[in-house]
Formats: sequence, C-alpha cells, structure tokens
Amino acid sequence: ALRTVPLAAEDFDLPANYLLAGRGGGAKIVLQAGAAAFWASVQTVPNPFGRFLNFEGVLRQTSGLPQFDRLSIGRLPVPAWLADRLLEHAIERVAAMSAGAQTADVLHSVQLESGQMQVVYRWREDMPQRLRAALVPPAELERLQAYQQRLAGVSADARLPQQISLQRL
Repeated sequence: ALRTVPLAAEDFDLPANYLLAGRGGGAKIVLQAGAAAFWASVQTVPNPFGRFLNFEGVLRQTSGLPQFDRLSIGRLPVPAWLADRLLEHAIERVAAMSAGAQTADVLHSVQLESGQMQVVYRWREDMPQRLRAALVPPAELERLQAYQQRLAGVSADARLPQQISLQRL
C-alpha cells in the first residue's frame, strides 16, 4: 500500500546542518510549490581555491523522484542532465550496498509544496526490519538487543516502584 508522510523544511535543515557542522559547514533548504532549493557549504582540506566548497541547487518535482533544475559546485555550473545522472549513480551505489538494497524500492514519489514535502512510499510488512537493517549494523543490533533484554528483566522485578527514574533503573 502507498502511504504519505509530510516533512517540513526544518526536518531537512536540522540533520543536514548536524552532518555538515562536523566538517565546519552548514546548509539551508527551502521548499516551494514544485521545487526545493538548497545551499550547502563544507570546509575542505587546505588548497589554493579556498577553505570552503559551496553547493547551490534547485530540484524540481516530477511524477516520481525530484530531478535537478540547476546545480552549482562553487562557481562551476553543472548541467542538469549530468547532476541527475550523478544523483542516479549515487542512488545506485547506495542500493548496491546490502542495507541500501533492502530499502531502495520503498520510495515512490516526492511532492514539493511551500514549506513542506510529501514523501510517498510503499509500505511493506517487513519495512521495520528493513529499516533497522539499513540504519543499525548487525553487531550494534545484537548489542542493543542484549541491553533491551537485560532492561526488560530488571524492570519485571515486582519490588520496583510503579514509577522509577531511568537513572535509578
């Protein structure tokens, strides 16, 4: 079944800025009817061209996933057809990884509105397991499951009060 989840521009700004802050950069995303504009800057290794690499672009809505209307890397304009091909290649590379292959067929389409993006995805019964596999490495999942089992065992103790702080638990 197809489902839709609304996402605000802030839902993209926050993680983008969090990821780029570690590289001395930042980002801004503006959602408009039928288009998404973005600006991003990341600090680079010392070079004769400058300390930062800047990206600026506009993605336009299509019947499926958005495509580039415009992309610039620094002062270099990248043709939209080439930017689309680079994006397709990046998606193919992610899908080729085991975690990406498990989630690649989920996205159906993206609808761009003023200040909001509607992501249409195909719900599958195994989606929670697929997302976990994509987001949490197997070794980490085993470790988290061990903690969860221990926490469940400790919290089942009838001597514990009805309400208890996580710190005390």
